[in-house]
Parts: sequence; C-alpha cells; structure tokens
Amino acid sequence: FDFFLFAFQIFYFIFNYFNSIYNKLASGVSFGDIKAESTVENSGKKCFSDYVSYIFNKDTSSAMEYWNDLLADYNGSCNIYSVEDIDSEANIGHYDSTELSLSAELISKLENTAKKAGVSLNTVFESAIGLLLQRYMTSNDIVFGKVSSGRDHDIDGIESMTGIFINTLPVRVTSAPDMKISELFSEVAKQSYTSEKYGICSIADIQKLISNSHTYPV
Repeated sequence: FDFFLFAFQIFYFIFNYFNSIYNKLASGVSFGDIKAESTVENSGKKCFSDYVSYIFNKDTSSAMEYWNDLLADYNGSCNIYSVEDIDSEANIGHYDSTELSLSAELISKLENTAKKAGVSLNTVFESAIGLLLQRYMTSNDIVFGKVSSGRDHDIDGIESMTGIFINTLPVRVTSAPDMKISELFSEVAKQSYTSEKYGICSIADIQKLISNSHTYPV
C-alpha cells in the first residue's frame, strides 16, 4: 500500500508540474521566465512539492467529520431537467452556453445589499444561486458545488506558488417560508467560512463519504 501511495504522489506531482508549465506557456510566459522561477523555488523557498507533501500528510479526519455533518441528512439530487420535449439521444454531448452581463446599476444595488447585510458580494451570489436552484428543484434544500482557489492553507508563500490548487466544495442552501433574506445571507456566509477552513478534502473524497449513506448521489 505504501508503494502505491508513493507512486501516486510522484505521478500527482509530475502531472501538475508539467500542466502548470503548459498553462504558463499558453498564457505567453517564456521558458526563460519559467526557468528563472524554478531557480527561485530551488533556492529554499516553498514550492508546489511542499504543497503536495502538506496535502498527503495532513490529518483530514476533522474535515471529513465536518462534511459528513453538513451533508448527513441531505437526501436530494440537484438535477435540472429541460422543460421542453427534447430527444435525449440526439442531444448527447451537446451543450449550449449563455453569457449574461450585469449592468453597473444592478451591481451597485447588489453591493449595497451585501454591505447592509454585513456579508460579501460572493455570499449574495451564492445565496441567489441556491434560491434559483430551489425554484428549479421545487425544494427548499439543495446542494451545489463551488470552485475554491485552494490557496488558503497554512503554507508560507502559497500565494505565489506555481501549480494547481483548485478544489470543488459543496454548498448547502436551506431556506424556509418565514426566513428573512438577511438570515439566509448569514447562514451561507458562516458555512462558506467554515467550508474553506476544511477545504483540504477533495470533492471525490467527500462524495465517496456521503454516497455510502445516501440513496441519491450528491
């Protein structure tokens, strides 16, 4: 088991290392700049390999307990179905995208709403997404995933490291008919703060943990 774990760590590091180089080249960074950065990393400063070591050696038991408590009694499945009669076989693998631009006036109103509630603009958007999904799902309790930067771990220099740190974290939004919007904002903000703290767990590990005790996929 130790051998396979070690082999996976090596593969994980090599994959992310070369993927980070590819991303930099694609964004216009030269080989010279990458080499210079590598020299700095090898001079004693923290680099991505330190992050990989941190992840694999971190005790995640308390984090997994948090995710289990957050999602333990959730028995739904957040699937969005088309309101039109569409030939499913003909549309397999076909997706459309829509871009929506918010006006400066609307953004200003949202910022004022967040300021009055004492929360971030991100909390307002997460709450809005949750309420929208509740309408689609005709349920007052839904779970969706949000992408986290993954750079809030207690590692010196993580903000300037080269590598892939992102993770997907579950967000659970529960509302009630008599619930004030300010109360919802507060609950979402509190959950967001705590979830980031326990973001050491991968979404795959969280799904595996929860799926063992759920009838529906999370």
